[in-house]
Amino acid sequence: MKLNVYNNTSDLMKALTQTICDVAELAIKNRGQFNFVLSGGSSPRKLYELLASDYFKSRIDWNNT
Repeated sequence: MKLNVYNNTSDLMKALTQTICDVAELAIKNRGQFNFVLSGGSSPRKLYELLASDYFKSRIDWNNT
């Protein structure tokens, strides 16, 4: 198992967002769809903001998610 350590929350959120994009791409390629369960509350707010940002929003095929 690989353990990643990040210096701050911002770096962690960027890495998590990148991982979600990578997994989405692989899932859609292999199965034609990506299923993603979203949590409510304020804890995941930064993650959702990053997913909706100009850089990341086009990296996920939302029609197959």
